[in-house]
Amino acid sequence: MSEGGSGTANVVFTKTGTQIYTSGGTVSGTVNFTVNSGSILQMATAGTTVNGGGTFTLSSGAALGITSVDGITAAVGTATGNIRTTTGRVFNVGATYILQWYCGSKYRNRISH
Repeated sequence: MSEGGSGTANVVFTKTGTQIYTSGGTVSGTVNFTVNSGSILQMATAGTTVNGGGTFTLSSGAALGITSVDGITAAVGTATGNIRTTTGRVFNVGATYILQWYCGSKYRNRISH
């Protein structure tokens, strides 16, 4: 996915319910990601990342399924965890965070509001 020129592209998750995010392609240019209220953005695997030169915003009322053992961090420039955008990261206190880890033969969950 790329934004050509000097503009900004926006990826907005608006669907009510769970949306599985898989990574693997290249994100270039300024691409901003927003998860709206009512949407659950579920990272597919521990190695799944949202990256690029834009921002990531998890809105109040939205949820994020975190699968990386490194979790998430709001520190821009930190290339660890599932969220790795380089311009900004907003994790709203009114959002839900679903921490998942693999144990034995299945994922375990811990939900934090």
